[in-house]
Amino acid sequence: MQTKLLREIQGAYDNLRKSEKLVADFILEHPTDVVASTMAQAAEKMGVSEPTLNRFCKALNYSGFNEFKLTLAQQLAADEYFTSYEIDPEDSIQVLTEKVFDTTISEILNIRSQLNQELLEEAIEALANAKRIEFFAFGGSAPVAMDAQHKFFRLKIPSSCISDPHIQFMSANSLNEDDVVVAISHSGTTSALVDTVRTVRSFNARVIGLMPSGTPLSKECDISLEVDVGDSARLNSPITLGTCLYGNHRCALLLVCQLTGSSRPPLQYYC
Repeated sequence: MQTKLLREIQGAYDNLRKSEKLVADFILEHPTDVVASTMAQAAEKMGVSEPTLNRFCKALNYSGFNEFKLTLAQQLAADEYFTSYEIDPEDSIQVLTEKVFDTTISEILNIRSQLNQELLEEAIEALANAKRIEFFAFGGSAPVAMDAQHKFFRLKIPSSCISDPHIQFMSANSLNEDDVVVAISHSGTTSALVDTVRTVRSFNARVIGLMPSGTPLSKECDISLEVDVGDSARLNSPITLGTCLYGNHRCALLLVCQLTGSSRPPLQYYC
């Protein structure tokens, strides 16, 4: 499982200088070696100068190599606390139970570290100011959308959950710039949902998406809150991803509640 810092390096990779890409490549391939090295040792292993290594760290908003290394060490240690496990047919009930819970906990921590705070803040603003919120989903994602609609309904914001493609299309045609659609998908590849989102945007309504990154749906949404679970959790992924999606929309709900004023019930009421 990659740490938040390693994902930040991947995200910034295309904007790095040639020498800084050497640093990035080494860190992505050998993060534990970096943690165990001094600045001079790390620079030598990477084939760059110490100023280049220091400049790379500052480009990621760290004061220097020492702060960068400390952050990387802390994140690597946190990721090792819980491990994603493959399910074995020979597992006992106790072992299987522990694997399922440890994998789910690990992935929830992984998703938490992935959250883009700027995009989340943008989504909160859109939801808080919406005159109407529609939750669109299909199949296994529909229960997540239904739970979200039930929670947002308590904020007295007109909302509905639609899991039928034809009704989604009809609803999309009635939306305008004051409305928001939340599209939820475990796969991010459902063509009917992608088509509906395009229709929604043609009427100037905003679309917030909860789905894996790099998917057709993520490319069509105005605000993409991407949720990626690890490959090692694939046997448990419907449960794990569903749990992470629940966590994301409840986080959004509480922040909308906080933003819309103290006249609402206590925040604990929505959990």
